[in-house]
Amino acid sequence: MALALGVAGCGDDDVGPLDARVPDAPHDASERDAPDGEVEPPPRYLRFVRVMMEGEPAQITDFAFVPGADGAPTDELLATTRDGRLLHYELADGRATMRGELAIPGVFVNLDCGLISLTFAPDFVESGHVYLGQCFSRYESGVVRVRFAPPRYELAADDVVEVLRYGDDEATHPWHNVGSIGFDGDVLWALFGDKTRPPTAEDPADPLGSIIRVVPRTDGGYDPAPDNPRALGDARFHPDVYAYGLRSPWKGVLSEGRFYLGDVGNFRVEEVNVVDRAGAFLGWPRAEGPCGEGCADIPDPVVDPVVHWTHRADHPFLADDPFAIARTGRVAYVGLRYPAVDDDDPYRGVLDGAVLYGDACVGFVRALEVDDAGALVRDEGVGHLVGASGWQVGADGHVYATSFGRCTSVRDAVYLPGGFWRAELAERPTDVGRVEGFPDRLSEYGLFPEAPVLDNVPTGALPFEPAFPMWTNGMGKLRHVVLDAGGELRRVGDEYVAPEGALFFKTFLADAPEGSSGHPVETRVIRVGEEGALEYAAYLWNAEGTDAERLDLRTPEPVEIRVLGEALTHEVPSRIQCVACHEAGARRILGFTPLQIDDGLADVEDDALREVLGWAYGNCAHCHDGSGGPDASFSMLPDVFLDNTLDHPTEGSASGVGVRVVPGDPDASALVIALSGGDDASGLRPMPPLGVQRRDDEALERLRAWISALP
Repeated sequence: MALALGVAGCGDDDVGPLDARVPDAPHDASERDAPDGEVEPPPRYLRFVRVMMEGEPAQITDFAFVPGADGAPTDELLATTRDGRLLHYELADGRATMRGELAIPGVFVNLDCGLISLTFAPDFVESGHVYLGQCFSRYESGVVRVRFAPPRYELAADDVVEVLRYGDDEATHPWHNVGSIGFDGDVLWALFGDKTRPPTAEDPADPLGSIIRVVPRTDGGYDPAPDNPRALGDARFHPDVYAYGLRSPWKGVLSEGRFYLGDVGNFRVEEVNVVDRAGAFLGWPRAEGPCGEGCADIPDPVVDPVVHWTHRADHPFLADDPFAIARTGRVAYVGLRYPAVDDDDPYRGVLDGAVLYGDACVGFVRALEVDDAGALVRDEGVGHLVGASGWQVGADGHVYATSFGRCTSVRDAVYLPGGFWRAELAERPTDVGRVEGFPDRLSEYGLFPEAPVLDNVPTGALPFEPAFPMWTNGMGKLRHVVLDAGGELRRVGDEYVAPEGALFFKTFLADAPEGSSGHPVETRVIRVGEEGALEYAAYLWNAEGTDAERLDLRTPEPVEIRVLGEALTHEVPSRIQCVACHEAGARRILGFTPLQIDDGLADVEDDALREVLGWAYGNCAHCHDGSGGPDASFSMLPDVFLDNTLDHPTEGSASGVGVRVVPGDPDASALVIALSGGDDASGLRPMPPLGVQRRDDEALERLRAWISALP
């Protein structure tokens, strides 16, 4: 079926009450009298209020307020986007109005690579020079200088000067590049990741995985900073390296001689480091988190993280945030250090000297302080913002932040508009705010008013059917999307983008007790939240098929069912499993794309190939879309499926060794082995890894026949 865009959905009466994830808390920061006449202490929570940004840019990676003649921030700002644009805005009347943009030449855009960071030259008012962190290729990233001279919004050849670049020709992905950059007097500092080459990070002679300090030259290039370890006599160090042992230090700040930086973890631990000594080692790749005995043989001072957190869904940092939702992706960052303010402080001293840090995917924002010795003296949750990418203090003393449009970068993804936010002092929401707004019974949505008859639904509930549905134990499925009144679906490229508040329902059908098919077993619900974040619920139907009760999704729920007469144990997934499928790659509402709804493979003339491409798109490409994650490092999308499978050895995400498709020999093809349930000898694990208690024998036979017929 074709999907009609712009259809209005059910109103509130049809859907039921759904709580917003952004706290609608009072945020009056004025002093109030307590009952005993004493002044109440100020609230210690930040509410992030959206500031409308003209053009609604996505993929915002950094921003900074333009400095005035006295060096103080003005109401103008520059923002970088991953796709290579430098945007110029003016903040006035509660909104950011675009004044122009520069297209930065030579930016390589892929996964984490792109235009990443910016800072102003110390003499910006006279020179107009802006320094940018960017990728030059999948192997190299570095810093360039451009001349920003409005009202001329184009760059001449001599307006772009390369300062430095580092890389590694053996980098496996375009990850762990240059991060935040800034100036300390005339010294430019920059954070560099290890380019997926961990040994570089523990080698002080290699600039990757390090804090870099250099003095840029006027005509391009640089000189090493005069107080780096090499200049002070330690010949083991690269001339540009100040400290080393970093994996992916995406965002950090320098304040009063100390670097505060977030280092993105591998699979287990995120961390924040505080560095104030030249030549320090920060632990990677010896350890994620505190290094301990793993660093006993390091000759340089070892600096353990001042705070760290694991990827566990029950970590206290998540429990401390009423709006946090556990995700498989985690990205540590440090946003800013708020200065001590004597007068007109909008935060009434609460943020004085505090460093704001957090996890861009989970969304918690926390404040830390350390003493003169570097020991932690404060660490508390102070807010919630998903996808945070840039932080600054404005001319009005308020904290401002940008968000990316989703928590991480993926290849070929549709990015929702990012955001521009102002932090206001607010009352801390209670734990009641953790309720995600899903009713206890499915009937409260009003989707199936005549259950157990399921074919009469309200007109605002739009049914859809993918051309190549995902296999789930052979069960039937009913799919519906419901929009808030006035909400619209937008097509952007080869994706549909759903507005905030959209609800997607998928009801799974099996045999009825009397033997007929079409009996509801479970209904899964996804709601699109702020910044495109997904929220999950699942409902288990009663034996009569008249209603369903919400599960807590803490663990998978086994259900004994029959499908076409065959008995099996079906599992309703846990929340973590929902996240693992829906947030592994770019396509987040599975089966809801133009290719699926409008059958974008209709022009493939070879029927056997069309079926294989469609099967791979419907069952594999939501993870294997080339987005580069640990379970998505190669693409099985239709346009590259043949290139990435025929005679192609397993790599990256494969847990074993083999060739993906061996033409003419299905038994030797890793794809067939994985679909059949895996193989211990080769180490190839079963695929798909979740939601398949019963294998798709029909698809397996089609795949085998297609491979057998290949020359």
